[in-house]
Amino acid sequence: MTDLEQRLTDELGAVATDLRVPDLAVAGLVAAGRRERVRRRSGVAGLVAAVAVVAVRAGAGLSGGHDLAVDPAPAPFVDDLARPLALPWWQTIDDQTDPDIGVLHVAGAEVPFPASGLLHTQGRTFVENGAQRWWEVVDGVLEPVADVPLTGPPVVGPDGIRLWVEDTGNDYAVGVESPDGSGTASSLPPGERPRAVGLTEDGQVLMTRGAEVLLWEDGRGGPTPVTGVPEGAAVAARLGGLALYAGGRVLAGQIDDAGRVYQEWGTEGGGTGAWSEDGERYAEATDDGIRFATEAGATVAPLHADLLRVVGWENETEVVVAQWIEEDGAVTGVWRCSTTELRCAAVADAPNGRVLLPGL
Repeated sequence: MTDLEQRLTDELGAVATDLRVPDLAVAGLVAAGRRERVRRRSGVAGLVAAVAVVAVRAGAGLSGGHDLAVDPAPAPFVDDLARPLALPWWQTIDDQTDPDIGVLHVAGAEVPFPASGLLHTQGRTFVENGAQRWWEVVDGVLEPVADVPLTGPPVVGPDGIRLWVEDTGNDYAVGVESPDGSGTASSLPPGERPRAVGLTEDGQVLMTRGAEVLLWEDGRGGPTPVTGVPEGAAVAARLGGLALYAGGRVLAGQIDDAGRVYQEWGTEGGGTGAWSEDGERYAEATDDGIRFATEAGATVAPLHADLLRVVGWENETEVVVAQWIEEDGAVTGVWRCSTTELRCAAVADAPNGRVLLPGL
């Protein structure tokens, strides 16, 4: 209790008990009141000052202060190019005891199979064993392409037609199957071992026999030689035409009605790359990175590593690249590269070791 409060209490107590009211020391009361007002004003001023300091520190982030508002942590960056692999792949279970025993990973399914080759084309997956027998993955189940060995991988045409060349041991036959499951098998004239390359837009079979490139209309006479192919050129399938590799150039070609090859466009390359599903874009690994080429020109997505191979296109703008040691059949790195962003990113949870990927 303050002096002022004590004096007022004494005076009121005296009045209440009819005692003689003591002489009030008015001057003392006035002085005590002044001291009390000064004390209270000082306390209020101190409180206001303290609040002001806290407010300034909170707003300006002064050293020693504490922020009252906390910014939310930024969401972690997720690189879409690093998403898990969508292309099919096969990996050995035990590369020491029996390296051919492994599992095929395709469309979310795991299919045990002793694989020696893998092909993914036009959205369809084929797998080979060591006996030159090819199988297609249909709804997670392996179905044989033919009951005999083939001379090479099957070919899928622009309309979903499946084509292959059978090796019966005595002669060769072309097998053709339509999307509805109907098909034919026609014997080829005697000659060197043929290999299916593709189907032309008018339905003729494009094949190679040794150094020859041939067109053959199913079941109608003998194959017709294709002319205009550069000497020593390798021939490969390209939807809507064919691809030629010669002299450090990749050529996108067509065959005219007279059976002669003509060039649509060309680019640098050795033929180790992969064509897009529509046959209009080509990607190949170079010393500078992954080179994307079209009729309009070429661009490069930087990727600096040795022993790179483009193994396939996952969609219209992205390719998958593997670092591959051919002698060991081993994959030591997998990247996804974009034609639009011109960059590459390591694929998350990518397979490594003794692995088969399309194009290897």
